Amino acid sequence: MPFLAKTLLPPGFDGLILLAAISAAMSTMSAIVLVTTTALTSDILRYFHPEISDKKLLLLTRLVGVGILLIAAVSAIDVPQQIVPLVSVSMGVIACCVFVPLMFGLYWERGNQNGFVASLIASFSSVVAWNFYGDPLIHPVFIGLVCGTAAYWLGSLAMEPPGRNILSEESKTAYESGR
Repeated sequence: MPFLAKTLLPPGFDGLILLAAISAAMSTMSAIVLVTTTALTSDILRYFHPEISDKKLLLLTRLVGVGILLIAAVSAIDVPQQIVPLVSVSMGVIACCVFVPLMFGLYWERGNQNGFVASLIASFSSVVAWNFYGDPLIHPVFIGLVCGTAAYWLGSLAMEPPGRNILSEESKTAYESGR
């Protein structure tokens, strides 16, 4: 419990602060498990097996969710000294893998899927590698942003530019009307 909360707040409020921290952690974990299981089952598995029934997909989604929670529980058994570096690396990877493709995808018409994939691979690998082997005075996120940007740019230039009519007519109508 934080020292400031224990000394300045009336009795019982420290428990509320603890409950707030626990509920924030649980909601974050819930969202992460939901997104991961959905990506693995609905997006990836259904792509390779489009004939799979909804009932079987639901069962697999639940099993994957339980598996992810078990992995998280086992990895959380002995991490008091490892938790800060693990969170730092994971947030760095997420920041680099999301920021560069999102910005290029929104603001550069020449960007394409080649650049997107190249940026993901370069960002992920450079952040992880720099965290273990790089200069500790330079944060891995900076290296990941530089590598991801260069990879997106080079990967996009390696392919033909995307056509002007990528969006379907329905998407264009929805976009223009603000829906």
